[in-house]
Order: sequence, then structure tokens, then C-alpha cells
Amino acid sequence: MDNHDVQHRHSAYNGKQMRKPIPRKAVDYNISILKYLEMRHSIHDHRDLSHLQSTREADCEVFPPFVWEHHPATSVCTKLFLTRKDNDTEKKNDCHINVVVWTPEGRRLITGASTGHLILWNGLTFNFETKQNAHDKAIRAMAWSHDENWMITADELKIKYWETNMNNAKEITAHTQSIRDLTFCPTDELFASCAEDNEIKIWDFLSAREQAKISDRSNVKCLAWHPQRALLVSGSRDKYIAFWDPKTSKPLAQLNCHMDIVTRVKFNFNGNWVLSASKDRKIKLFDLRMLKEKEIQVFSGHSDEVTTIAWHPQHEKLFASGGADGKIAYWLADTNEPIADVPDAHETNICDLAWHPLGHILCSGGKANKTKFWSRSRPSEQLAAVQLNSQNNQTSAMEIDQQPFYDSTFIPGIGAYD
Repeated sequence: MDNHDVQHRHSAYNGKQMRKPIPRKAVDYNISILKYLEMRHSIHDHRDLSHLQSTREADCEVFPPFVWEHHPATSVCTKLFLTRKDNDTEKKNDCHINVVVWTPEGRRLITGASTGHLILWNGLTFNFETKQNAHDKAIRAMAWSHDENWMITADELKIKYWETNMNNAKEITAHTQSIRDLTFCPTDELFASCAEDNEIKIWDFLSAREQAKISDRSNVKCLAWHPQRALLVSGSRDKYIAFWDPKTSKPLAQLNCHMDIVTRVKFNFNGNWVLSASKDRKIKLFDLRMLKEKEIQVFSGHSDEVTTIAWHPQHEKLFASGGADGKIAYWLADTNEPIADVPDAHETNICDLAWHPLGHILCSGGKANKTKFWSRSRPSEQLAAVQLNSQNNQTSAMEIDQQPFYDSTFIPGIGAYD
């Protein structure tokens, strides 16, 4: 048997040509979890965790974000892992990824496009899985129920129910103008929607019937339900942030705190903080216990409007923001300057950000049909092309390369030298 017959035998099976295996890049979080489970009996609190050094040996000591609860900077995702595009879409550059959400277990990422398609990506290797023609118009909002059994999506006028197997179970016509946001109540019995018809509507989930209607004086751009209480917060075109009682449909408080349209509002999972973003390039933090004193902190770091914000699922103080300047910035609630940022994360607008439920990956969706996956840098890797801030002094990655090994500058993901 010559070499040609041997090669042909290995490349064919049962008379069929075998496809060559394609190596895929992956971010496997199972190794870090298994490492933690192995060592958890010797880790009583954060004092038992040693600082990570910039060595290859330290790559094996990276734990999941929930282990480093006292070091939120270790969960900053500044490394571009992969960029994905839907190659089947006609006029690819005209398609925008308006919404990105992870499935509750983190196995898949679902993106909502301006073409009305839902695109599913693998959550481990980030390869394309399937695409579904979900809406006739651009998808504007998506939300998962807290029991992880249902997802709702919205386009210009309609809201659709989806099961976990992506089966469309129900469809309702909700508003007369473009729907902007969706949010579930803590018990999942109700959900709320807002639109540019100046209305916030509260729906019974099972019957899909309207339970209450809240009329605002301007286009409502964003909406969020309190994680534990019967409380809604909305942001509108008239620069106001309003708090509503969903039982009586009456306003509880209104804050004129921004100089331009409010684009995003988000409750922190602690139930006390509210984060707002606006076209005035600012992000503001509010405490429900001190609303009379207005905002407790202002974050300024974008050169254009702030289009999206996302709280970290594990670290209470950490959140990410994206803007029309294509920049992703990472902030802590007790600092005025970003702890890290990626200036050219996207060429144009960043439409949405979503953290993996474990908190080790950030996904961004933007214009030009691009979905990007950002991961934590390994301790042995250099943080190239990322501007870092430490004690209000900006230090570029190139400057860090020139500093000695024992320098005390704190790099996200790497502790100070002992």
C-alpha cells in the first residue's frame, strides 16, 4: 500500500470525504472553576488569596470572578478575543446589532439585529449556531424572565414570547410607535414596556393583557424594574429620570439631572443604586435612600453620547459603559476615573453590552454587523493598546512594558508585587 492509499483511507470514511477539523479558539471557564473547587477548603476569605504576578505560572491560578469579590478590577475584560459577523446577511455593513443578551446558563449568546433576525452564538467557542427570522422589523429590546424559562423580544410595535428552545409561543401588538425597552418584575408575573408613544405599559405575562398604563410627557427611551420591589424607573427624551409605582401608575419622584436625552437606566442588584446614561456624555449614580440629594457620583470619560451601560453580575461596584465614540470604559462606583478603557473597541456606535452570567466575558454589539467578545487578560499577557488609570494618573500599556518588574502599579487582573 503506497502513501497515497494511506492518505486517502484516513481522509475518507464509508466512501465519503471527511471534513478537516477546524481548531476554534475558546474561553473555557470550567478549568478555573475546577481549580477553585479543588482549593476552596483552604480558602476561607479573600485574605487567603495571593496576588497574581505577571508570570506564566500565574495563568493556572486565575479563579472565576466570584472568588475575587474584594478585587473587582480582576474582572475587567480588555482583551479582544473574537469578532463575529453574520456572513449571510445582505448588505452586511447596513445591519446593526441592537441588542445582545446571554442565555441564563451562559451557554449561548443571542443577538437582535436591525434586520429582525435573532442570531445564536456558542458561548464557549463563539461560533455561529443558528439564525431565526424573528421579527419583520428591527429588534429593539430583549429580556429574560428571572425563572429562566421565557424570553421576550420587541420590534417597532410588537412583543413576542420565546421558549428556551427558541419556539415562538405568543405575539401581541403592544404600542403604536417604536418600542424601546422591556423589563420583568421580580416574580415574573408582570412585565413592562416603554415606547416613543409617551407610554409605559404593564402587562400580565400569562394572559398577555394590559394591566396598567402610565403616560409620560415625552418619549420614553429606557425602563428598568427594581430587583425586589414594585418600583419602575424610566428615562425619557425630556432629560428626566422618573420613578413610578406600578400599582397606582403614579410618579413617585422625578429628577432633572441630565442635559440631554437619557439613553439607559439600570438598577444594581443590591436594590439601592440606579445608574443612568445620557447623550450629554455623562453617567450618573443615584442612591434610592438619598434621592433628595440628587446624584451621588458623576462619571465623565466619553467624548460622545453614552449609549449603553451594564452592571457586572458578580461585583457590586463594577460596571461597563459604551458610547457613540466606539469606546468601552470600566468603572468602579467609588472612583471618578475609569479603571480601564478600550478607546477603539468599535469603529462607530456601541449599541449594547452584556456580561456573561459568570462575569468573565463581556460582549458588545454595534453597527456594521459586528459582535465582539472581550475576555480577561492572562497574568502573563501584556495589555496592549489599553489605557489604564491608577490614582488619577493615566498609564499606557507601552509605558508599563518599560517599568521594572517590581513596580507597584496595579494592573486589572494582576496584583501588586509582594
